[in-house]
Amino acid sequence: MKILVVDDSKTMRYVLITALKEIGYSSIITAECVDVAKTLLAADPIPGLIISDWNMPGASGLDFLKYVRSNTRTKETPFIMLTTETDRNKIVEATRAGLQSYLLKPVKKNVLAEKMRELSAAYGFPPPNGEHQPERVKVIHPVSEEDQESHPLKGVVKNEHIALVLDAYNKVWNGELSRIGFEEEIARELFKSSRENKIEEIELFMTTVLDAACDAIKYNLLKIVG
Repeated sequence: MKILVVDDSKTMRYVLITALKEIGYSSIITAECVDVAKTLLAADPIPGLIISDWNMPGASGLDFLKYVRSNTRTKETPFIMLTTETDRNKIVEATRAGLQSYLLKPVKKNVLAEKMRELSAAYGFPPPNGEHQPERVKVIHPVSEEDQESHPLKGVVKNEHIALVLDAYNKVWNGELSRIGFEEEIARELFKSSRENKIEEIELFMTTVLDAACDAIKYNLLKIVG
């Protein structure tokens, strides 16, 4: 099944693509605005699911939803809207326009998987897989040039930042710094901004750091498994 992801944020598109792939969906196309998304809908095969941001420059996610429902090719296609806590009161309007479900930002993989499970039962597309299977220990490989280039935070982290990140992470581990404090420090030192202005980027950075920490722990524990 092909999934269309529409979001003007490159970071959010990356987060969604990564999460979707991790729960078993690999055929994903993306658009940074509604106009591009409309063009993609004209091609065959049409997507079996659409995930769209609500707030985008130009036409909104609600405008796109109404377009999808008015198009004979896509009027039955399930639609998930991305929104924020403050936008939840708008969901009623979107539901009347034909919305099936919504996701609050920042998107969590387990919540996304649950939404996909619910919609797969209703619309007959493959359910997410792997989330209940025992996780295998991953062997750590050097990051490929392709992965480096595709990561939205490429170039943000410099060599001189690594020691700072490790020191801050160690403080969190020892209870000397809260997660919010860690995020504020990252926002200040890496993004030269406030945490509130870089929520999506910081969420992606934290996911990257935590994944790396888990990989390192698993790798080292594997050495001492009897």
